[in-house]
Amino acid sequence: MGAEAAQGYLALRVCDSRWARGVLVQACRYLSQKLVEGWETAEKHAGDNLVLAPNGELSKGKPGDTLVPREVEERLVLARRFVADRCLYGVDVNPMAVEMAKLSLWLVTLQKNDRFRS
Repeated sequence: MGAEAAQGYLALRVCDSRWARGVLVQACRYLSQKLVEGWETAEKHAGDNLVLAPNGELSKGKPGDTLVPREVEERLVLARRFVADRCLYGVDVNPMAVEMAKLSLWLVTLQKNDRFRS
């Protein structure tokens, strides 16, 4: 149940034709919160001691697997990064609007102690 929800959220595509409106930043926040809820549901159904991969499936324990962190804030940051990377698209005729929107998305996906590299 939760795995399907997580996979469904990561399969969504959101495109904004005028980046300056901030729709993509709001979509990133909303979808990442829903993705975290999907992860939590998947954990409840599988048992809390199991580790999840970001698509909501149980980890197979492979060395290169990305795992969902246990801390709530870190989960949200990871979810925002996955949503921004996989789900959000935008176009604009104004190059400055594009750069400002990219900066806004970058700021939303930051973490205080940034352990991940982009």
